[in-house]
Amino acid sequence: MKKTTYINSQKFRSSIHAGFVALSLAIIPWGNLGFAQENVEMEVDLANMEESPQAHFGAPEELVNHLVIAVARADKEALEILFGDKWTDLIPSDGLDPEAADKFLSAWAMSNTLIPEDQTTRTLAVGANGWTFPVPIVLTEEGWGFDTDAGIDEVRSRQIGRNELSVMQALLAYRDAQFEYSSMDRDGDGVVEYAQKVLSSPGAKDGLYWETEEGSDDLSPLGPLFAEGGPDEGTYLGYRYRILTSQGESADGGAQDYVVDGNMTGGFALIAWPAEYDVTGVKSFIINQEGTIYESDLGPDGEAIVGEIEGFNPDESWSPVPVAFTDIDAL
Repeated sequence: MKKTTYINSQKFRSSIHAGFVALSLAIIPWGNLGFAQENVEMEVDLANMEESPQAHFGAPEELVNHLVIAVARADKEALEILFGDKWTDLIPSDGLDPEAADKFLSAWAMSNTLIPEDQTTRTLAVGANGWTFPVPIVLTEEGWGFDTDAGIDEVRSRQIGRNELSVMQALLAYRDAQFEYSSMDRDGDGVVEYAQKVLSSPGAKDGLYWETEEGSDDLSPLGPLFAEGGPDEGTYLGYRYRILTSQGESADGGAQDYVVDGNMTGGFALIAWPAEYDVTGVKSFIINQEGTIYESDLGPDGEAIVGEIEGFNPDESWSPVPVAFTDIDAL
């Protein structure tokens, strides 16, 4: 049996009848969304959906129209029909983030186009900057539908990319904070030094972050978010961190300890690695006071490898990251 798609519904509902799933979509102000002010109902052949449990259409434009309607209505059942049983890998099971949905709809209203990648693949681009929807639209024997598996991979890749850029920004912020910390004798020991930890001891200023009373001008070099999830505590931006107190032969100046007579005056360094490899990140990063970020793919055993790293030592297994690639606005 063929699936049919037609426009006539007055309500947004889902029903099952005579071997069909019918998804009815209510009237909303489509004038701002870029297509006709009409209601849409799609019928999907359940027999075909047993082999491919998601909706397919005769044209990619039809599929995209249904997507926009489903997002505007925050209809989880409609999204499940459009993306299949893996839809929760793309969208939280408790529903769409209203802010993210509004941004998507606003971008759609501003500009929307289907980019032909080849004869059987389309990419939806929206907004003034042409942001591309991560789930490709592909043509199969059943018609045009979302390639959900490819979309899941793309979403993960984009998240990893954003995490990695954010982590590089965090490393640069750590460097700035160390220089600010060492601008005066913070812990009152008579030595101007770098901090050997991020979170200060209670009542002390021996780390890059300390609690201050509201309205106080005595602000710490780092804020609480990095302190709570940074080197001393756990994960931050999908990464784990460790302060390094020495450097190896491959670093400028050769091997040396940063800590002299208990005070870290010779320099500082930080290493960051993915909390979950290939999920929260791929590359590991290191930086010292010189300011160059180096990256390396340590693989799934990165945690163990990092555990054996004693100091900042950017040998041939590490590559410098071009400054342009540390800009999170690039994504």
